[in-house]
Amino acid sequence: MNESKTVLVIDDDEDFLGLITDALKIDGYTVLQAENGQEGLEKALSEIPDLIVLDVMMPGMDGYQTCMKLQQSESTSHIPVLMLTAKTQTVDKFMGLFAGAVEYMCKPVKIQTFLESVRVLLTLGKGEAQEAEPDSE
Repeated sequence: MNESKTVLVIDDDEDFLGLITDALKIDGYTVLQAENGQEGLEKALSEIPDLIVLDVMMPGMDGYQTCMKLQQSESTSHIPVLMLTAKTQTVDKFMGLFAGAVEYMCKPVKIQTFLESVRVLLTLGKGEAQEAEPDSE
């Protein structure tokens, strides 16, 4: 079921990137990786994944900037973004959602909880996940 879905994971923490990648692959997804915002943006534009998992704190272009650039591009604005970060303050979550993320999760995260969110976002798509209205299309 999941083999046709591609998830791009953008995170500068190699260990965490590996952990999330392994969990997604075990769950049947094709996984692309990027270690910073600029590389992630380039991969998103060239590969057009079904979902993007995005860290916030990265060198250069942070997750908020990356998310906003993804939203500004016609090619990638439809892709749901799940922010997965160590930034736990309410203002951080607000900034993530304002930047265009449809889900904001804090590290550390239980892998099963994360995978369930991935499944829901891939099932609903961006519009329905944001609006939670079944008549979105």
